Amino acid sequence: MYKTYLFDLDGTVFTGNEPISAAIAYLQRLADTNVPYYFITNNSTKTPDSVVEKLRGMGVAVDVSQVVTSAIATAGYVAVNYPNAKVFAIGEQGLFEALKQANVCVVDNGDADLVVAGLDSGFDYKKLAIAQQAILNGAVFIGTNGDVKLPHEHGFLPGAGAILAAIATASGAEPFVIGKPMRPILEYVFERFDLDKVSTVLVGDNYDTDILGGIQFGIDTIFVETGVHKQEYVFSFEQRPTYILTSLDDADSL
Repeated sequence: MYKTYLFDLDGTVFTGNEPISAAIAYLQRLADTNVPYYFITNNSTKTPDSVVEKLRGMGVAVDVSQVVTSAIATAGYVAVNYPNAKVFAIGEQGLFEALKQANVCVVDNGDADLVVAGLDSGFDYKKLAIAQQAILNGAVFIGTNGDVKLPHEHGFLPGAGAILAAIATASGAEPFVIGKPMRPILEYVFERFDLDKVSTVLVGDNYDTDILGGIQFGIDTIFVETGVHKQEYVFSFEQRPTYILTSLDDADSL
């Protein structure tokens, strides 16, 4: 058994509003044996409080200190690397609250040093134009995460990556991305919780974000076939997870 577990959320612990029973049972086992676990999500729209409320409603023992969203990691990155910068932000409550808590100065016009973009269901031409002009005038372009599409009960919806692509096309600049599979979010997590790579494992359902992010960061990974990808997809790559499971029901010895 590892000393610390990092869990993705959607597709790993729950699907939409439905808990994944194997994951809930596994988390209970970790809680019963006092093994630390944290939740790492690319979803920038949710606050840790809303994530905790949802997880507790599914019977998971958790508090806000155990939840890291791409918005929180992004706000932390901006606060450390661009202190006193003015930020034009595109996103929802999760991103704006994270920036506020990190004491980042947010502006509502193109007079910005940074453009920080995440998923925004209200994204429109005006926001695109402001972001474009700010970047053309020298603003740094940062994205919370690059997920192009999100699982939905009727198929898929556009993700933050679709918004980043629109801004990149309009401005000619590529974003610096914080969320999985990129390193910054895991760097943030490991520094914040003082984790050790050898004794930490990342559990996820998405090879392209969770698993690849863990592999590239140098930690063990557990792939579960309860969300985005199937085992056949994972086996098509040379870089593979440490463990490939149908679900966490198969993780008794891990």
